[in-house]
Amino acid sequence: MIRYLFIFAVLLLWSAAPAQAQPSFGGDNPYEFVADQLTFDEQAQVITAYGDVEIEQDGYIIIADTIQYDLTADRVMAIGDVQMLMPSGETIYTDYIELQEDLKKGFIDQLKITMKDGSRFAAKEAVRVDGNKKVLRGAVFSPCKVCEDFKGDKNLIWKLKAEKITHDEEKKDVIYRNAWLEFLDVPVLYTPYFSHPDPTVKRRSGFLTPSYGTSGSRGTMLTAPYYYEIDNHKDLLVEPMYFSKDGVITFAEFRQNLPNGKIRLAGSGGRVDKRVNANEKREKTRWHINSEGEFDLSEKWRTSFHIRRASDKTYLRRYEFSGDDIVTSTGQAEYFDDTDYGAIRAYYFQGLRPDDKDEDTLQVLPQIEYHQVDNYRNLLGRFNYSFESINLERDRGTDSRRTSLEASYSLPLYGAWGQVVDLDASLRGDLYHLNDTPNPLNASAQNIDGFESRILPVASATWRWPFVRQGVGSNQLIEPIAAFVAAPNAANNDIIPNEDSQAFEFDETNLFSTNRFPGVDRVTTGQRVDYGIKLGHFVTDGIDATFFIGQSYRLKEDDIYAQGSGLEDNESDLVGKAEIVSDNNYDIVYRFRANPESGDFPRNELSLNSTFSRFNLNLDYISIDDTANLSEIDDREEVTASLRTRLTDYWSLINRVRRDLKADSTRNAGIGLEYLDECFRIAFSFTRDFTDDGETEPSNTFAITFGLRYLGGEGFKE
Repeated sequence: MIRYLFIFAVLLLWSAAPAQAQPSFGGDNPYEFVADQLTFDEQAQVITAYGDVEIEQDGYIIIADTIQYDLTADRVMAIGDVQMLMPSGETIYTDYIELQEDLKKGFIDQLKITMKDGSRFAAKEAVRVDGNKKVLRGAVFSPCKVCEDFKGDKNLIWKLKAEKITHDEEKKDVIYRNAWLEFLDVPVLYTPYFSHPDPTVKRRSGFLTPSYGTSGSRGTMLTAPYYYEIDNHKDLLVEPMYFSKDGVITFAEFRQNLPNGKIRLAGSGGRVDKRVNANEKREKTRWHINSEGEFDLSEKWRTSFHIRRASDKTYLRRYEFSGDDIVTSTGQAEYFDDTDYGAIRAYYFQGLRPDDKDEDTLQVLPQIEYHQVDNYRNLLGRFNYSFESINLERDRGTDSRRTSLEASYSLPLYGAWGQVVDLDASLRGDLYHLNDTPNPLNASAQNIDGFESRILPVASATWRWPFVRQGVGSNQLIEPIAAFVAAPNAANNDIIPNEDSQAFEFDETNLFSTNRFPGVDRVTTGQRVDYGIKLGHFVTDGIDATFFIGQSYRLKEDDIYAQGSGLEDNESDLVGKAEIVSDNNYDIVYRFRANPESGDFPRNELSLNSTFSRFNLNLDYISIDDTANLSEIDDREEVTASLRTRLTDYWSLINRVRRDLKADSTRNAGIGLEYLDECFRIAFSFTRDFTDDGETEPSNTFAITFGLRYLGGEGFKE
C-alpha cells in the first residue's frame, strides 16, 4: 500500500506537461488516500486508484475497490464495495457513488446507511446536496435489528417506508413523503407527511406514545402526552387524560435548569365527576400540585421548596398519582460551613385518610436549627453545640413552641488490641410554651396555657472489639458490642404534649441510641446496659453474610414505654438483623424482634431480591403484633411479591400480588405481558384492586402501552 497526497501525485504525473495544462486538484484542501495502484489518463484527465482504495478529506472517508477522480469535472467516483464514513459517525454502503464539492454533494445508487446508534436507512438512490442533506428515494428507515418473524423469515419489527426521505443533517430532521408504517412487512398506517428527529437528537418537541386502558371504576382511559422543548434549559410536558366515566383531566410538568439551581412545576386538574355516595356523582374541579425547586444562593447558602397538595382525599389515589396517606409541603433555607450547619424550615401537612381533618392537622411554622462542631479537638475529644426552635400550630387544638439548647462532648479511645471505646456526655435544656393543652393528670380540668421546661443530662460509654480473621479469598468478623447509658429516672414531663415521638419502634437500629425515641418530646430515661454481637463472613467476588443480635437491660423499670413495645420490662426483647448478599444473584434481609421469655416474634420483616437465570423475584413480608404505642402501624401480617419471568430474550411475564394474611384477603393483584427490544415495546397489563376508599370501589383495570424508538417511545434495550 502506498500513501499519496493527491496534489503531490498530480504534480508528479504531470511534471512533463506544459505549465498551463497542469490543473489544480484539491486546491487548498487536498485529498489524502491509500491505494495499491495508481494510473493517470492524461487525455481524459482522470486519475484512477485500484485495490483497497481509501480517500479522506475533512473527516469524510471513502473506501472502495476503485476510485476515479475526474479533474475536468472535479468529480470523485467510487466503484465496488463502497463505504463512506461521515464525520457524524454514519456509514454509507453502496456499489457506486459520485461526489463533488469536497465530497459534500453527489449521487449514490442502491445505498444503505448505518447511523452511529445502529439505526438504518436504505434507498434505491440518493443525492447529497448542500453538504448537509441527503434525499433518498424509494427509501426505508428503521432503528431495529434484523430478526426472524413468525414465519421464520428475516425481517424488521417495524420500519417506515416512504416515496422520499430527506435527512437534514444540520437541523437533524428526518422528513417523509407518502410514508407507510409497517410491522413485519405489513402496512398498518399511511401518512402523506411525517417527520421526527434523527437518532442523534436526545430530545425534541413532539407527541409521545399514547396509552390506552379500561377500568371498572373509571371507564375507558386514554392519554396523549405532548413534549415541548422550550430551549436547552427548559421543557414542558402536557398530558391530557380521558376517563369515560369521569371526564378529562390534564397533567402538566415544567422543568428548568438555572445557573444556580433547578425547578420542577407539576400538577394536574380538571372538571370531573366525584362520587358523593353510592348512588350520586357531582362534577367538581379537582386538582393536585407536586412542585419542587432548589437554588444555590452562594457557596454557603441554599434554599429549596417542595409543594404537594390535592383538592380532596381521594383524587391522588383515584388517578394513580400517589398512594400516600399524608402529603407534605416544605420550604427551607440552609447554611453550610466546614463546622456549622443552620436551617430554617416550614412544613405544611395534608392528611388524606378518611378521618383526617384539616383543622386538627399539625403544621410547623417555622423550625429553626443550628449545629456547630469544633474544628479542633479539645482534651482529645470534640465538642458539639446545637440550637433548635420550633413552632407547632393547629386551627383547632393544642399549639406549642419549643426552644432547645444542647452541648455534647465525644471522646474516642483505642486499645492496644483493637478495642474501641466511645465516651459521650451531653446536656440539653428544653423550654416549651403551651396553648390549649389538655391536662393529662385530670381530663376534666381546664386546658393548660403556660411554660414547661426540662433539663436532660446524659452520659454513655460504648465498647466494641472487632476480631477479623483474614483467609484466602474471604474474611470473617466477630464483634462484641456493649454500652452503658445513664440519664435521670424522671426526665419526662407528662404535661408536655407528645407531638414527634408517637410512632416509636424498637429495633436494631436504635438499640445503642442514647435516645430511642424519634423526636425530643419524649426521651429515654434511667440507666441501662445495651449489648450485642455482630458476625460476618465476606467472600471476595462471592457471598457476604452478616448477622447481628442484641438486647437491652434497664436497671429500673418505668412506664415510659408502652406494653408491647419490647422495652416495657427490665429485660428487653431481642432485636436483630441477618443479611446475605450475593454479587450477582440475590439479596436477603431478615429483621426481627423476639420475646426471650415466650419465644414469640412480635415483629418479623423479610425482604428478598433475587435474579436467577430468567427469573427476577422481589418479595417483602412483614408481621407486626398489635402494639399500643405504634399509633401509625396497625396489627398486620402482609406479603407483597412480584415475579418477572423472561420467557424469551424479548418477552417477559410479570406477576404481582399484595395480600393481607391477617384478614386473609388480597389487596391487589396483577399480571402483565411485555415485549421489549432495541426499537419496540408493547405491554399488556391486568390489575385487580380491592381498595374501597369511599370513591373508588374494587375494580379491574386493563391497560396497553407501546413505544417506537425515536417516535415518542423510551426505555428500550441498548
